[in-house]
This record gives sequence, C-alpha cells and structure tokens, in this order.
Amino acid sequence: MRAAVVVGLLALAGCATRGDLVNQDRRMRGLLQEQRRQLESLQREVERLRADVESGGGRSASSGARDRVRELEDRLSALERERPPSALPPDGETLPPDEAAPPPTTPPSVARPAPTPAPAQPPPPAEDPWRRDVAREQAAAGTVNVPERGAYLQLLDGLATKDCR
Repeated sequence: MRAAVVVGLLALAGCATRGDLVNQDRRMRGLLQEQRRQLESLQREVERLRADVESGGGRSASSGARDRVRELEDRLSALERERPPSALPPDGETLPPDEAAPPPTTPPSVARPAPTPAPAQPPPPAEDPWRRDVAREQAAAGTVNVPERGAYLQLLDGLATKDCR
C-alpha cells in the first residue's frame, strides 16, 4: 500500500496544477493579442501606402521628372534661339558654351540646300506682350530647319490670335 501511495504522489507531482494552466493560457492569449495588433498595424500601413500610390503620391517622383525634363527642354530651346543652326556642332560633338563654332566649309562641288524661309508675319503691336512673345517664338522657329516646323508655326499662328485650342 505504501508503494501505491508513493507512486500516486510521484504521478501527481509531475502534473500541472489548474493555476499553472490558467497562467499559461493568459500568456498565450496575450501573445496572440500582440500578434493581432501588429498584423492590424501592418495592414493599415499597406492600405495607406496603396492609397498614396493610387491618389498620386507615387506619381510625385514621375511628375518631378517631367518637370525636370520640361525645364531642360526650355533651356535647350533658349540655347537654340541664342545660337543660329550653323553655329551648332555636328551630332555627337560638344561645344564649350563660350565658343562659337566656325562657319562650316563645304567643298565647292557639294551645295547645301537653303533653309526654307519662315512665313512672313505682320509685326505685332508693341503694347501687347502676348503677341510680342508669340512673334519671338515664331522668329526663333523660323531659324530651325526641322520637319515639325510647319506644324509648330501653324500652332503659333493660332496663339497669335489668342486661340489656345
């Protein structure tokens, strides 16, 4: 009988008490709640980022790039207006900003086609800055010999009459 009591006491000593089980249950519930909070926080962050991208927050970099390209194009056209096409270097070569290219020499046997003249525009009244700016653009476009020049000059003619379509 004593052996049975000792074996019974040893068996009970290895078992967890109800208090131990309750404490372990509380810890597990706490860990699960913390994980749930972290998961919800991550979900909110993902939704916020998704909303930023969809509402244009992701486009800010591309619009900044577009602004930079537009600025560079404006600077290029200003440089082209300042320097006649004959002073521009051939493709692939660069020219220091303070130097003008020497006039191109052509062999006597090769003749270059003359650039087509720009359509004659009546001089704008001096008091209208809109027309003065358009006339300046028209004059600059007349010095460039590119295939798109005709279409550009037609658009400028429309702007001269303040037709912004």
